[in-house]
Amino acid sequence: MNHRNAIVIGGGAGTGREVVRLLAAQGINVEVWGHAEADVAKAVADGDATSFQVVDVSHADAIYAAGERASKEHSPVTLVVHTAGIWTPGLLAEVDPAAIDRHLAIVAAGSIHIARMAVLCFGDGPGHFVQIAAASAKHGFADTTLNKMAKRAQDGIQEGLSRELRETGIRVTSIYPNAIAPAGSDAVAAGDAMSQVDVASAILFAVNAPDSMDVDELMLTSRNGGRW
Repeated sequence: MNHRNAIVIGGGAGTGREVVRLLAAQGINVEVWGHAEADVAKAVADGDATSFQVVDVSHADAIYAAGERASKEHSPVTLVVHTAGIWTPGLLAEVDPAAIDRHLAIVAAGSIHIARMAVLCFGDGPGHFVQIAAASAKHGFADTTLNKMAKRAQDGIQEGLSRELRETGIRVTSIYPNAIAPAGSDAVAAGDAMSQVDVASAILFAVNAPDSMDVDELMLTSRNGGRW
């Protein structure tokens, strides 16, 4: 699928910022969304993104309004990459209820609204929706109850949406990394995590897949962090 216009959500920092760089290097016009204006504005200033919007993905109205603006200004949008997310530490009994609500609003509810927004942007297609979930959505990977439940919600989005869109021109891909750290960090050097660039490269592999195949899921594990 040849893409001209893309949206990268959470593209102001971390893995999302690396995705923006890689897409821009392929000549794709990228609109970057994020909650911190300084970060998304810098992606434009650096020449990697053509535009930005400040979007809090815990608010459905903000997601749909931003999607409508992007569709009008960058038609046709054929690629949406969702990299935004949070990880909340603590056993379930230790986590504040307000933190639980915030976590679910971003990871679970936010992800389903982003997926729906992407499908609305694509219309009859073509289109490709890519999301970063987590290996903790799959059996055999440890995490706390809150994080595991929310990531399994993203796994459900992958399964349900890919079935709904199987006979259309819209692809759905989920990336499942088990541990991510900045390139050059001790964790990456020790093999206990993969770098943000590594995950971005996996996303580009899925985006550039030939028309004869779909990359539904990619499970990524750090060198020393396999499933069992």
